[in-house]
Amino acid sequence: FLEGWLIEDLESHSCTETQMLQSFNYGITSVVTSWNDLSTPMPCSTPEVDALTTVSDFRAELLAQEALAGAPHYPATTSLADAICMAVMAYNSLLDLGFLPQDLNNLNETEFAAVNLLFQATSFQGISGLVSFSEDGTAESAGD
Repeated sequence: FLEGWLIEDLESHSCTETQMLQSFNYGITSVVTSWNDLSTPMPCSTPEVDALTTVSDFRAELLAQEALAGAPHYPATTSLADAICMAVMAYNSLLDLGFLPQDLNNLNETEFAAVNLLFQATSFQGISGLVSFSEDGTAESAGD
Protein backbone atom coordinates (compact mmCIF):
# COMPACT_ATOMS: atom_id res chain seq x y z
CA PHE A 1 0.00 0.00 0.00
CA LEU A 2 1.36 3.36 -0.96
CA GLU A 3 1.01 6.44 1.20
CA GLY A 4 -2.40 8.00 0.83
CA TRP A 5 -4.11 4.91 -0.61
CA LEU A 6 -6.73 4.88 2.14
CA ILE A 7 -8.09 8.32 1.26
CA GLU A 8 -7.29 8.73 -2.43
CA ASP A 9 -10.83 7.88 -3.62
CA LEU A 10 -13.04 9.64 -1.08
CA GLU A 11 -15.66 10.40 -3.74
CA SER A 12 -16.67 6.73 -4.01
CA HIS A 13 -18.27 6.59 -0.55
CA SER A 14 -19.79 8.82 2.13
CA CYS A 15 -16.97 8.55 4.71
CA THR A 16 -14.89 11.60 5.50
CA GLU A 17 -11.10 11.57 5.42
CA THR A 18 -11.07 11.60 9.24
CA GLN A 19 -13.43 8.62 9.40
CA MET A 20 -11.32 6.67 6.92
CA LEU A 21 -8.12 7.35 8.82
CA GLN A 22 -9.78 6.47 12.16
CA SER A 23 -11.12 3.22 10.69
CA PHE A 24 -7.56 2.13 10.04
CA ASN A 25 -6.37 2.71 13.63
CA TYR A 26 -6.82 -0.94 14.46
CA GLY A 27 -6.03 -2.44 11.09
CA ILE A 28 -3.53 -5.25 10.74
CA THR A 29 -0.39 -3.95 9.12
CA SER A 30 3.08 -5.26 8.63
CA VAL A 31 6.66 -4.17 8.97
CA VAL A 32 8.43 -5.34 5.87
CA THR A 33 11.46 -7.49 6.59
CA SER A 34 11.65 -8.97 3.08
CA TRP A 35 12.91 -12.57 3.26
CA ASN A 36 13.37 -14.99 6.11
CA ASP A 37 16.33 -17.38 5.94
CA LEU A 38 15.90 -19.02 2.53
CA SER A 39 16.10 -22.54 3.98
CA THR A 40 13.12 -21.90 6.30
CA PRO A 41 10.30 -24.38 5.64
CA MET A 42 7.27 -22.77 4.04
CA PRO A 43 4.40 -22.18 6.44
CA CYS A 44 1.03 -23.36 5.11
CA SER A 45 2.66 -25.75 2.67
CA THR A 46 3.34 -29.47 2.68
CA PRO A 47 5.30 -31.51 0.15
CA GLU A 48 2.21 -33.64 -0.47
CA VAL A 49 0.25 -30.60 -1.65
CA ASP A 50 2.74 -28.03 -2.86
CA ALA A 51 6.14 -28.11 -4.55
CA LEU A 52 7.10 -24.89 -2.77
CA THR A 53 8.55 -26.24 0.46
CA THR A 54 11.06 -23.54 1.48
CA VAL A 55 11.24 -19.76 1.46
CA SER A 56 13.80 -20.12 -1.33
CA ASP A 57 11.25 -22.03 -3.45
CA PHE A 58 8.60 -19.37 -2.82
CA ARG A 59 11.06 -16.56 -3.61
CA ALA A 60 12.12 -18.15 -6.91
CA GLU A 61 8.50 -18.73 -7.97
CA LEU A 62 7.37 -15.24 -6.95
CA LEU A 63 10.22 -13.50 -8.77
CA ALA A 64 9.65 -15.67 -11.86
CA GLN A 65 5.92 -14.86 -11.92
CA GLU A 66 6.61 -11.14 -11.43
CA ALA A 67 9.14 -11.19 -14.29
CA LEU A 68 6.72 -13.09 -16.53
CA ALA A 69 4.01 -10.52 -15.85
CA GLY A 70 6.41 -7.59 -16.14
CA ALA A 71 5.40 -6.58 -12.64
CA PRO A 72 7.70 -4.87 -10.15
CA HIS A 73 8.64 -6.66 -6.94
CA TYR A 74 7.16 -5.16 -3.79
CA PRO A 75 8.98 -6.23 -0.59
CA ALA A 76 5.65 -6.20 1.27
CA THR A 77 4.58 -9.21 -0.79
CA THR A 78 6.30 -11.50 1.71
CA SER A 79 4.36 -10.02 4.62
CA LEU A 80 1.14 -10.29 2.64
CA ALA A 81 1.84 -13.99 2.03
CA ASP A 82 2.42 -14.42 5.79
CA ALA A 83 -0.85 -12.62 6.57
CA ILE A 84 -2.73 -14.92 4.19
CA CYS A 85 -1.05 -17.95 5.76
CA MET A 86 -2.00 -16.72 9.23
CA ALA A 87 -5.60 -16.23 8.16
CA VAL A 88 -5.70 -19.76 6.70
CA MET A 89 -4.18 -21.21 9.88
CA ALA A 90 -6.74 -19.35 12.00
CA TYR A 91 -9.60 -20.41 9.73
CA ASN A 92 -8.55 -24.06 10.00
CA SER A 93 -8.22 -23.77 13.78
CA LEU A 94 -11.70 -22.25 14.02
CA LEU A 95 -13.13 -25.12 11.97
CA ASP A 96 -11.31 -27.57 14.27
CA LEU A 97 -12.96 -25.81 17.24
CA GLY A 98 -16.38 -26.50 15.74
CA PHE A 99 -17.12 -23.26 13.92
CA LEU A 100 -18.98 -23.68 10.64
CA PRO A 101 -17.86 -21.62 7.63
CA GLN A 102 -21.12 -19.63 7.68
CA ASP A 103 -20.54 -18.83 11.39
CA LEU A 104 -17.44 -16.84 10.47
CA ASN A 105 -19.34 -14.25 8.43
CA ASN A 106 -21.12 -12.62 11.35
CA LEU A 107 -19.33 -13.21 14.64
CA ASN A 108 -20.98 -12.29 17.91
CA GLU A 109 -18.90 -10.60 20.61
CA THR A 110 -17.85 -13.89 22.26
CA GLU A 111 -16.83 -15.45 18.94
CA PHE A 112 -14.96 -12.30 17.92
CA ALA A 113 -13.01 -12.40 21.19
CA ALA A 114 -12.14 -16.07 20.55
CA VAL A 115 -10.86 -15.21 17.08
CA ASN A 116 -8.73 -12.38 18.48
CA LEU A 117 -7.22 -14.70 21.09
CA LEU A 118 -6.43 -17.19 18.35
CA PHE A 119 -4.67 -14.52 16.29
CA GLN A 120 -2.81 -13.24 19.35
CA ALA A 121 -1.52 -16.73 20.14
CA THR A 122 -0.22 -17.20 16.60
CA SER A 123 3.51 -17.55 16.22
CA PHE A 124 5.37 -19.07 13.27
CA GLN A 125 8.40 -18.60 11.07
CA GLY A 126 6.96 -17.09 7.93
CA ILE A 127 8.29 -16.09 4.56
CA SER A 128 9.27 -12.65 5.84
CA GLY A 129 10.48 -13.76 9.28
CA LEU A 130 8.91 -14.40 12.67
CA VAL A 131 5.17 -13.73 12.79
CA SER A 132 4.00 -13.26 16.38
CA PHE A 133 2.17 -10.87 18.66
CA SER A 134 2.65 -9.47 22.13
CA GLU A 135 1.66 -11.79 24.97
CA ASP A 136 0.10 -8.72 26.61
CA GLY A 137 -3.43 -8.62 25.21
CA THR A 138 -3.72 -4.92 26.02
CA ALA A 139 -0.46 -3.81 24.38
CA GLU A 140 -0.45 -1.70 21.25
CA SER A 141 -4.23 -1.23 21.24
CA ALA A 142 -4.86 -4.98 21.42
CA GLY A 143 -8.19 -5.97 22.87
CA ASP A 144 -9.87 -2.66 22.07
